[in-house]
Amino acid sequence: MKIMEFGNGKKRICLVGCLHGNEVIGMKVINRLRREGVECASVKAIIANERAISIRRRFVDTDGNRCFPGKRNGNVEERMAYRLLKEIEGYDYVIDIHSTHADMADTVIVTKRKSLNEARLRVPIKNIVLMGREIAKGHSLIDFAEKGISLEFYKKRSVKDVSMLVRQTIENIGEGKRLKTKKEVYRVTGFIQRTGRPFAIRNYRLVRKGQPLMKDGPRIVRSEDSFYPIFFGERGYKGLCMKSVKE
Repeated sequence: MKIMEFGNGKKRICLVGCLHGNEVIGMKVINRLRREGVECASVKAIIANERAISIRRRFVDTDGNRCFPGKRNGNVEERMAYRLLKEIEGYDYVIDIHSTHADMADTVIVTKRKSLNEARLRVPIKNIVLMGREIAKGHSLIDFAEKGISLEFYKKRSVKDVSMLVRQTIENIGEGKRLKTKKEVYRVTGFIQRTGRPFAIRNYRLVRKGQPLMKDGPRIVRSEDSFYPIFFGERGYKGLCMKSVKE
């Protein structure tokens, strides 16, 4: 685990990258922000899973964002999680940076209503996903943060653009700025299991009840209800996608 501190301000923000070792955008953004400097907030930046980064894998033993609060004498990711919770103690905000293979717009993920309100006010990203215990079961990093947000970016997004959005978020928090732009909030209601070859659907575009989802041999699997897909195309999940409703 690599820890750096930079910036100057009353608000204390913990910026985390690379909980998953194959999502190096967080490390690149942290290094860029450290070089360029940050105003209005004091930042502790953590590159979390250096072991997984070194072997270019999502994780070594277990998903690094599904094993919190971790274990002092556990496996690689459990020890990482245990130490990371010690590092975020006393911080006003935790910002966790991720990337995805899913072709979808920039997304904010929260697990608490308090964090949802902060995402609406501070983060210059339109789509916000409220992910309840059905998905991470209370074992993700942001479940343990007072005000925790995860930022998800498509893998093809540039380091420059992602760094700009992260910087704007930090500055909005540090300056107490309130955004007035309209946000779209999606509440995750579950997972759709993959049982066959999927038909093309698009993230954040409404799938209607009865719409074909997959071809399972001779059988066409159709949607049992209407929903908005999220993370369709993500390789890190075994299911077809998450399903959500608009709030």
